[in-house]
Amino acid sequence: MNETIHLETTGHIAVLAEIPVATAKAIIAEIGAKPRFVINGLSHYDAAVAGTVIARAQGWTNLPAYYKRFDEEIKGSV
Repeated sequence: MNETIHLETTGHIAVLAEIPVATAKAIIAEIGAKPRFVINGLSHYDAAVAGTVIARAQGWTNLPAYYKRFDEEIKGSV
């Protein structure tokens, strides 16, 4: 059975977080997230990445997403 995957582009994440795209990209780099897919040159991230960016942009430090890092994705690059 196929599993539905919810993806967001950097632009969509920025709109949802109400921040500039450059700020969204900076947060994505800070948390170490890599795109799930790149389609037509646009990076698409999992919904969990979007939630983390939104939490950080809004300063919602009471949410676990605020502290989420995507270390499992960046371990191999260190």
